[in-house]
Formats: sequence, structure tokens, C-alpha cells
Amino acid sequence: MMYGTMWLFDMKFDTRIFTLSYVLVNYTRQSCINYFNFAIRDLLHYMAAQKRIRTFLLLNESERDNRLLSTSSFKEIDKIDENSIQRRSQVVCNLKQAQWEKVKCSYVSFD
Repeated sequence: MMYGTMWLFDMKFDTRIFTLSYVLVNYTRQSCINYFNFAIRDLLHYMAAQKRIRTFLLLNESERDNRLLSTSSFKEIDKIDENSIQRRSQVVCNLKQAQWEKVKCSYVSFD
């Protein structure tokens, strides 16, 4: 390609001009190819993220989870009880067993 261009423009074959032209053309070609690939990749990532965000924003508001609601075993009292003010606060947990969900990893290899 370089030889054809030099022949077309009746350029004298000189190694300095040929080397400089070859380096500039290849540098430009590599930059264009790399940045074009980066642009396509980033555009695809953007489109996927935009779709996920749009789906999330269009969801209806979820119902409150009943497990998050706290309940009290005490009844409301109209009068203030002086003894209850002086008692120390306490938290009672009636769980017999508590644990994290078990996670199963499949198809994991460490090389």
C-alpha cells in the first residue's frame, strides 16, 4: 500500500519518508481500531445499564416486609406508671436458632 501510494504521487523512494509514513499510518490505524472497539464496548455497557436502571425506576413500590415490622407485647397504658419509668429497658429474643443463609458455590476453579 505504501509503495503504491509513493508510486502514485511520483515520490522518490527514500527510507526516511517511507519509515515515517509507515509509522504514522500504522499508529493512526491502530488508534482508530482500538478506540472504535472501546467505543462499541462502552456503548453496549451503557445500553445494558440504561435498560437495568429504566426497569428499576419503572417498578411499582414494593410492599413492606412484615418481618421488618416490630410488635410489642405490652399494652398501652393511659397513665404513666412511675415504676415502669425507673425500670431498665431490655430486649427479649425468643429465637431458638439463628444463622445466615447457606451459599453453595458451583463450577469454581482456582488455577
